[in-house]
Amino acid sequence: MKKITQNWDRITKPLLEILLKEEIVFTQADGGTWLTVKQASFDLLPESETKHLLQRVLLAANYPVVSVPTHITEAIARYLSFTEITAPLTREVLKRSPTCYKKLERGEKILLLQFCLTDCKFHALHGLELLPLSNGTFTTFSNEADAIYISSREHPKELLPGLSYRFLDDEVNADIFQKLKAAAKQGRTLELCLFFTFLLSLLYYLI
Repeated sequence: MKKITQNWDRITKPLLEILLKEEIVFTQADGGTWLTVKQASFDLLPESETKHLLQRVLLAANYPVVSVPTHITEAIARYLSFTEITAPLTREVLKRSPTCYKKLERGEKILLLQFCLTDCKFHALHGLELLPLSNGTFTTFSNEADAIYISSREHPKELLPGLSYRFLDDEVNADIFQKLKAAAKQGRTLELCLFFTFLLSLLYYLI
């Protein structure tokens, strides 16, 4: 777009305005189809394992993900707003089509959780089966579920042997662990609870 000569500059805007109303971007969703810019969601994420995982998961949910070169999205952005892949959008699609992620491997679910946590909207996690437990399984973020405890070095989960399914996996990466710990401290996810807090309440009732 920056290399357009002055002779062509005057027709660039009207030409793009016409093109942007047409089905000019391709998605592999729905067996492969052409869409207008307004119908598509653009993948602007940097190259990474998470990027490819999100593409695969969203397409499995039949969501119209589109990947185009950066100079194309830059040109489009000059004349038209468009939807891009974000944490809120991803959470919405996962809740609407849970089969697209529930059979993923553990490492892939951890990557999904990390992406869904990027905006720290903890309450928006409710309904997602992405809460990793110490027994290797996942449970659903929910207001109605039994409490899931977060252990610490001073108050390890071994204090309650045989209850690994009631503890957050403390071997997840530090970014996820610290964000979920912050959520528990803020009371933003009702099922998450610091183990220390539980022990204090238990001691209170025993005294």
